[in-house]
Amino acid sequence: MNVTITFPIRGNNFRPASAKQVFNDLDFDAEITLVPEPDNKYDPNAIQVHAQGEFIGFVGKEYAVGLVDHMDSVVSSKYNGMGQGEVTYDDPDAGEDDDSDEN
Repeated sequence: MNVTITFPIRGNNFRPASAKQVFNDLDFDAEITLVPEPDNKYDPNAIQVHAQGEFIGFVGKEYAVGLVDHMDSVVSSKYNGMGQGEVTYDDPDAGEDDDSDEN
């Protein structure tokens, strides 16, 4: 089953001017690429966001922690406007009924 989440793109203010320009000019539904950064000294769950060949920011930390284990099953990722990205990934466990013991 596919799972879609919307997340904030953070840290753009720390990127070079060229990355800020790409971020500011992104069209709604523009393709973005998510790149795990397991060696990040501040957060081993960090996920970079790239667009048009520029590293434009990070997936918000509170979303990256749950997304990092699904990076191998990403189906699509795009810019959702207003500083947010959207990612869809395949999760075979999503939608399973955890109440199977109830009578």
